[in-house]
Amino acid sequence: MAIHYYYQSCEHAECKEKSCREFSSRRDYNESIKRNRKWRCVKHSQPEEYLSKNNLNTKVELIVIQKESGKYWQYVEDAGTDKVRGGFIFGTGYKASADEFDIGTKLTVTANIELPE
Repeated sequence: MAIHYYYQSCEHAECKEKSCREFSSRRDYNESIKRNRKWRCVKHSQPEEYLSKNNLNTKVELIVIQKESGKYWQYVEDAGTDKVRGGFIFGTGYKASADEFDIGTKLTVTANIELPE
């Protein structure tokens, strides 16, 4: 079985980031090309979360909600919508399963960059 690769460059004018997606069928590959969605790297699609010398801090808040299929983490700003982050979330230094907490439990994840003097 052949694997087909689809490469895209970030649509931001000065960015050199690229993505590579792989498809197990030619049909899936062709459908992806037909959609021709523009792509932005994390730095340009989520600039508020991308830490840099110009953005030294980031903070996100999530709460545990109940859905028919179980408990999930949801961004506080998405409350009242169907958008969920997932039942298990993780990052460097933390891991949390929504099933282990009561509905309404809040998780705050903060990251700070400290530049040398």
